[in-house]
Amino acid sequence: MLSGQAIARVCLEVMFVLYFYHGQELKVDEAANKFDERAPPSAKQVASKVHMVVQKASEVTRTLVQEAQAGGLCEAAHYAGALLEQLFWSLMVRFWFLINQVPLLCEVAQMAAPTMAHWSEKYNKTVEDLSAKGYTFFNVFLYIPIDGLAKAYKKIEAYAAEEEMRKD
Repeated sequence: MLSGQAIARVCLEVMFVLYFYHGQELKVDEAANKFDERAPPSAKQVASKVHMVVQKASEVTRTLVQEAQAGGLCEAAHYAGALLEQLFWSLMVRFWFLINQVPLLCEVAQMAAPTMAHWSEKYNKTVEDLSAKGYTFFNVFLYIPIDGLAKAYKKIEAYAAEEEMRKD
């Protein structure tokens, strides 16, 4: 397996050859074909992941601009906040899954889970009650998506089990 630095160096060398081949710039299709011919599989995998990230980022940016044009800055900020919230909870679920892979941390996490669920429900109820009483400041507080987190964790567990079966 190549290290990150080795993969980056190979990618740079391949890109150099592709873009400055005999002093002339190549067309994108030709460059992609040359990359496919010469790059090692690990470099191709990295390039594929980078391409997917760039596509997703441009899609999100396009949607954000459309939200700003249609509904103004507040709508765009709301959309960005929703995306950040999704990202945060996604990372928290993955972190929780990784914690459960370490035996000692798994025991601690299992003891802490009921307490966390209780306080999360209490927090959600308090925010809901205060918002209902007219304290508009609490309308901006985010709810903790307890059920959504549980579903996401189950999906990650299922994916990990599937990956484990593929290795065997």
